Amino acid sequence: MRLEVAMPTPDNAGSSFDHPILAAALDLAARGFPVFPVNREKKPLVGTRGYKDATTAREPIRGWFTNAPGRQLAVATGNGLLVVDLDQKNGADGVASLAALQSRYDDLPEAPHVRTPSGGAHLWFQYDPALGLRCSAGRLGPGIDVRADGGYVVVPPSLLSSGAGYVWDVDLDSCDPPPAPRWLLNLCIGKPRSTGDSAPRQGDEIKGLIHAALAGNGKWHDSVLRVVAHMVGKGMDDAIILALAPGLTLNGWTVEQTRDELQEMIDGARRKGWEPPPPCSDEVLAALLASSERKRNTASAGNEAPEHEPEPEPAPEPTTSAMRLPDRFWRAREWLTQLRNYARGSRINEITALGAALSRVAAMLPPGSGFSSGIGGKTITPMNLLCCIVAVSGGAKTQALFAAEEMVPRPTFLDVEEATVGSGEGIVDSFMGSVPNDSGKGSTIRQVRHNAWLYMDEGEALFKLAAQPSNTTLEILRSAVSGAPIGTANSIAGGRRRKATNYNVGFCIGLQPGTVAPLLADVGRGTPQRALFFRAFASLPEAWPQAPMPTIGVSRQFVVSFVPAVRDEIRRAHDVRERLRHEIEESGERDTEFEWRSHDNVQQCKVAALFAVIDGRDMATADDWAMAGILVGASIATRTWLRHEVARQADAERQQRLTERADGAAVATLAANGAQGAMVAVAKLIAAKARAAAGGISKSKARKAIWINRRHLFDAALDHAVAAGWVAMSDAHIVPGSVQP
Repeated sequence: MRLEVAMPTPDNAGSSFDHPILAAALDLAARGFPVFPVNREKKPLVGTRGYKDATTAREPIRGWFTNAPGRQLAVATGNGLLVVDLDQKNGADGVASLAALQSRYDDLPEAPHVRTPSGGAHLWFQYDPALGLRCSAGRLGPGIDVRADGGYVVVPPSLLSSGAGYVWDVDLDSCDPPPAPRWLLNLCIGKPRSTGDSAPRQGDEIKGLIHAALAGNGKWHDSVLRVVAHMVGKGMDDAIILALAPGLTLNGWTVEQTRDELQEMIDGARRKGWEPPPPCSDEVLAALLASSERKRNTASAGNEAPEHEPEPEPAPEPTTSAMRLPDRFWRAREWLTQLRNYARGSRINEITALGAALSRVAAMLPPGSGFSSGIGGKTITPMNLLCCIVAVSGGAKTQALFAAEEMVPRPTFLDVEEATVGSGEGIVDSFMGSVPNDSGKGSTIRQVRHNAWLYMDEGEALFKLAAQPSNTTLEILRSAVSGAPIGTANSIAGGRRRKATNYNVGFCIGLQPGTVAPLLADVGRGTPQRALFFRAFASLPEAWPQAPMPTIGVSRQFVVSFVPAVRDEIRRAHDVRERLRHEIEESGERDTEFEWRSHDNVQQCKVAALFAVIDGRDMATADDWAMAGILVGASIATRTWLRHEVARQADAERQQRLTERADGAAVATLAANGAQGAMVAVAKLIAAKARAAAGGISKSKARKAIWINRRHLFDAALDHAVAAGWVAMSDAHIVPGSVQP
């Protein structure tokens, strides 16, 4: 799309704009765009929260814009809406900057756009909300701003105090916002930029992979092995991987030794069957849909959501063994051996039982407990834990919770709240209670306890609710896992703010692979990085004998320190991560894989400290640290597997929508061409179904695939398709013919 922008002609500032503004607001809300009021200086009204108040509900909108002539209209961006703001002021020419980008990459698709009072434009696009795009100013070029999460744009027919207004050049009735092209998203989220074409330099990609793999745990061999496997999976040549040897050589090694290690890793990855991923067809699909959207009748398309670009491809999918805990882990401690034997004897997956038990131990620590790693300003960091048990429906998630209750009894000297977690306010209220006032009249709700074990056997509803705008559940959950003060703006009873400090909490939430997407989508704010993931496998040995239940108790306050060797490793990992963070910030680019690994070091500290606590020690050893590394590594592998599952599900849904749109286009053709045209269109649809199904399709299935109001044409259409050679009959099955329709 080549854009030419002219200054809008100001409307008559003396007219009444009540009804046009209200009508526009209701229309946008009906299309799914949340709106809110601003003044003629483009600022939110005094006493409101701006885009945080944006809504699609009709009653608040009527209240804002009825009999309120000074109020103008704004739309909250983000959550799938990306607006490219082109300014032409203060010496910056956004239109020229966009033209330069299009000549370097590709033309933008035709999109709804608004002429702005500055002489610029707002271009509207769609994107996958899971990308978590943020607003930026000037990053794409002089005069180009991006409005996404946390932003908003003023929309027609709003006017500024100068009398100049906003005008649709291409409105939403003319075309829907198309999917933002991949090159635009890459620039918005900070993918490596190239010189001369839209593909990132291979060296930049390698640097990003090394940064991501080495950001966390300080284990050279494991980290480099993940990098090598990823590169082999991407189809990179051996020579490119071996060229990394000088930069990866450890003190005391030679470059030749490092190169030999890399070659062994490369050969091992190829022996295990790593293959380059199939070519991505998202760009072709997005272009097809953007083109067909304008050709089809808007009324026949309804309000179906447009296609989105997918989340950037995660690291290579881990093997099943990477998500399991090895035998040496279970044999390392007597209580771990007992836990495994008890879980298997009770027909519960041992790793999910361990996750639930660890979350409960974290909840049962007396106030003031925590660990001291020597990093950061806080002397003591709480061991608060968020454990996610991942299993299919019927995968014994609830049984793992019951087992944890039995294995980790509540200490008699602690007041521990044990309840399901349903909202952020509920988390805070777990520590609250009613206390009589000093006057003897009435009572006050305030913090009365410091421990809580909060659980949910199916967390789908929780994370779907938390993903809604202005919901505070994930914000409070993140703060609680970090041990920060948590509070509510308004309590349920009393209307006063509640605040909890100095607490220990453990969360254990069950999830199914198909329902974890809302949690993973919050990566930009850090929620999934703070969770440990435990995957249940249906692989229990046959006739495993019943074993006695282990008892894991907490008897006192623990402030866990680390032996000097471990403290040094924690510092080294922290320093590496901070250097990488500095480089990323200096480059102005976003490193998604670095974000995913941002909390690995803290997670390993927490788990190592809990292992020491379970053994009754105030000092975490090198063995505790190594075992924690194994567990956190399995959690990371499970999280990566879940990301692939979510990507596969999104791909399947995209293909389903593409098929449905193709069917819808065929039905639209039926309605337009009359009886003969309808019969021919049904014949083509039968041929398409025969080609799409392996081995052809039965007559009954083909008939059901035709819209019900056209099934009476099926027999005639099938005869026509056979006569035309589009299909043939084979044992009552319809198979592709020799002629393409």
